[in-house]
Amino acid sequence: MVQITCVVDAKAELGEGTLWDPEAGVLWWIDIWSKLIHRYDPPTGKDDTFETPEYLGCLGLRKKGGLVLTMASGFYFFDPITGKFEAIVDPEAGRPERSITPR
Repeated sequence: MVQITCVVDAKAELGEGTLWDPEAGVLWWIDIWSKLIHRYDPPTGKDDTFETPEYLGCLGLRKKGGLVLTMASGFYFFDPITGKFEAIVDPEAGRPERSITPR
């Protein structure tokens, strides 16, 4: 029988996109509606959060370090050390009919 244990009581509104980082040994995940990136460190039990300026879609590991992620206005690099976002591209630029409306 599988036993499930809550390791982070994050009170997430919409937690998704779990991604294991084998080099750092941490679990990345996002809370879309709260506009938060989470980084959970299993040995310490610490869950760091990083606020984002827009709603998130997904995230991935970047070979050069940090993350690549999608937000409402396109693709971005994210550096968790500095907390800075760098725009890559908005594939839907110039399309006013798109809108992101929470719940």
